[in-house]
Amino acid sequence: MRLLQITLINALVLNLMLGTLSAQTLQQPQQIVAQSGTNRQTESALPTKPDPEQEIDVVSARLNQDEPPIVSPSDLGVAEGCDTACDSKTLGKESCSGITVGGWTQLGYHTQGANGLGQGAINTYPNHFQVQQQWLYVAKDAVRGDGFDWGFRFDYVYGTDGQDVQAFGGLDWDNAWDQGGNYGHAIPQLYLELAYNELNVKLGHFVNNAGLESMPATGNAFYSHSYAMTVQPRTYTGVVADYALTDSMSVIAGWVEGWNSGFSDAFNGNMFIGGVETQLTDAISFSYIATAGDAGAVNDVYSHTIVIGMPLNERLDYFLQTDLISMPSAVAGDDTLVGITQYLNYAVQDSLDLGVRFEWFEGVTTGQQFYDLTVGAQARIAPRLVVRPEVRWDFFHGTGMSDSTTFGIDAVLSY
Repeated sequence: MRLLQITLINALVLNLMLGTLSAQTLQQPQQIVAQSGTNRQTESALPTKPDPEQEIDVVSARLNQDEPPIVSPSDLGVAEGCDTACDSKTLGKESCSGITVGGWTQLGYHTQGANGLGQGAINTYPNHFQVQQQWLYVAKDAVRGDGFDWGFRFDYVYGTDGQDVQAFGGLDWDNAWDQGGNYGHAIPQLYLELAYNELNVKLGHFVNNAGLESMPATGNAFYSHSYAMTVQPRTYTGVVADYALTDSMSVIAGWVEGWNSGFSDAFNGNMFIGGVETQLTDAISFSYIATAGDAGAVNDVYSHTIVIGMPLNERLDYFLQTDLISMPSAVAGDDTLVGITQYLNYAVQDSLDLGVRFEWFEGVTTGQQFYDLTVGAQARIAPRLVVRPEVRWDFFHGTGMSDSTTFGIDAVLSY
């Protein structure tokens, strides 16, 4: 198999050749939190771009192909009335008004591993068959490129991921919507979208889409998440503009109320968010997204995420993501988190992809190092049903924890 011919060592060599070292965000995994003195209010997040309606659509690849698209009615030519291009009754399809109602159900199971913690800082309910995400949305796209257009999006989620996508950076909004010890509700997105020619502006509460992983299950290649994803902010509240300079380059700039905040800004978050995404060549895509300012519970924070993607051949794709977070530490001076995550995705056939993820993540101040090697598959056994089995190995240095092997599997039904 051609995928197996490319070893992790070769991927690391390619990483060094690219010369990219970068990163993103504040929230720390449980193991790092215990060492650094931070708590849930200082956590943040990046799933996964995702993703459904990616604000920062950084890499177009098989990593993000499972979600039903939302298409503008103007693109379908339905101004003269409904036809086969629009549907007023079916979930996941666009009505003649341009409004789409849809969602997905994610069911999952994973083992607990050697430390009894599950898989990282998100899949933390091991040895239970669980509803990970019952996600519903109502949306209308604001289509740019031809005058003025408007749209909106409302998302609701229930499940074991519900608590992980709440606005836990503040005291309001959905932060208290826990149910029992592991389940919860959340409204991860509620925003208005405006478009004028090549400018798109989003105002409200929305998920973070920087990086290759995000909270929406349909935007990820794997069931489990990287450490880099778990330290990213998961939601923002504010205003973000995206302007297409050319067909191959867009710039992003905006203001948000820190990380994982609701609408009240309880901790006085005040951050700039911005970046650029472009095609360096016909084959190589590049994205840089950064935040800087007061994240809410923690001030003077800087983070960034850099993603590079390229096809190695017509079946094999390679992606490199680097993350950096710098913030004041309760332990000793400034705290810096650095991560490098690499992905290989091999298309066996139209209905089956195989993937490998290898990650190195370090708390520079504490000296703790985390390694994650995940091997998995995406089997599209029906047009809207994806099953993702995986085996994950976690290696720890300087953490006091044992190396661990876990198995996980989920099924995602979109509608």
